[in-house]
This record gives sequence, C-alpha cells and structure tokens, in this order.
Amino acid sequence: MNLLSFIATLALAITIIEGLFILLRNPESVANRLFFCICLCISIWLFGCAFGYSSSTSEEAFFWLKVASPGYIFMHALILHFVCRFTKIIKIKWIYLIYLPSLVFLYISLTDHLVFSDIHRVGKYWVMVPDYHSITFYMLMTNYLSYYFLSLLLLYINIKKTKSNRIRSQSRIIFAAIVITITSYNIEPFLAPIFFDYNTYGQASIYSIVWISFIWYAMDKYRFLGIYENYLPFDLLD
Repeated sequence: MNLLSFIATLALAITIIEGLFILLRNPESVANRLFFCICLCISIWLFGCAFGYSSSTSEEAFFWLKVASPGYIFMHALILHFVCRFTKIIKIKWIYLIYLPSLVFLYISLTDHLVFSDIHRVGKYWVMVPDYHSITFYMLMTNYLSYYFLSLLLLYINIKKTKSNRIRSQSRIIFAAIVITITSYNIEPFLAPIFFDYNTYGQASIYSIVWISFIWYAMDKYRFLGIYENYLPFDLLD
C-alpha cells in the first residue's frame, strides 16, 4: 500500500462512519438517506481508488477505475437531489429523472473508457491521462457541472430568501463545500495537465474529504441533518 492508497483508505473510513451516523439518526428522513447515498458514492469512489493506486499493472488500474466509476458518476446527481430536498425550492414529481444521464455514463464507463484514455506508471505512482478527444468526456463534464451550478443557484436563492440564520449558515456551508468540490475535481485532474507540466495521479476522490468535513462542521455547529432534531425549527426531516 502506497501513500495515496493509505490516504484514500483513511478518507473511506471517515466517510462511511459519517454517512452511517447521519442515516441512523433518522433512517426515515429522505434528506438523511440522500446524504448517506452521497457518502456511499464517495466511499465507492475511494474504495476503487485505494486499490487502483497500488495496482501492479495498467490493466488492473483500469479495472479498479471501473469499480470506482459509480461513485463519481452518480455523486453530482445525488447532490442536486439532496439540495432540492434541503432548500425545498424545486418540488417536481419526476426528480429521479436527473439520474438517467448517470445511468448512461455508467454503461459507457463499464464498457469503454469514459474519463481517462491511458494509465501508465511514473515512479511509484500511476499517472492518468484525461481523454480530451472523447465526446463522452465532455458530455460527462457538462452534466456534472450543470448539476453543481444548479445546486449552487438553489442554495444562493435559499440564502437570500430564508429568515432563519441557522438555515442561512447551513446553506452557506454547503455552498462553500460544492465550490471547493468543483474546483478540486477539475483543476487537478483536467486543467492542470493542460496548462502546466503536470501529471495527474487521480487523487480527486481524496478531496471529497473536504465535502465531508464541511458537512460535519455544519452538523456540529448548526444542528444539520437531524442532529438535535428536537430543536429544529424547520421541517427538514420527513
């Protein structure tokens, strides 16, 4: 196990613990279940990467990338669903249709290359080459960026319209977490190799710990997602 595998395993443990903690607080809450699913996606992503970082061959690294793919393919859809549930601004009957693009991308990922066209070793670590010539690569990027930006818009509206200081603070924390998520998920693996002499080692999944840390802070300071739910002044739980 190399350093990246160790960090991914540690982040995986933290993510699973927090997801289960929130779920068990109120298993009947849709918001809590959605948050658990987000943690589950991150965990699947980290699980595949933890093994992938220590792979012996390029073929093995690609195998673990496919194992990890459901995590990063469904995460943005779950975050949008979660934000819709949290803000209650968009209430549509067919909300689950937002997952259809992810199902298509999952099929592509399992049958072909979706994000990276090549994986080769440089020193102790595997270097991943983004598939800049693939149309599906840009379709996936458009899909998850549009979902994240819509989530940010909903949170911004929520910050402006709510009369609760606690909800406003919670929305700001989630907003900051998504901004950092977008930045870290795109600069390191996709933009840095274009503009700098830089090789990506595919550590974007590890940055998910930022999302988890922000939500944990919101739980501890602002009683987010059912923590001390008896004192919540708003109907977040079902």
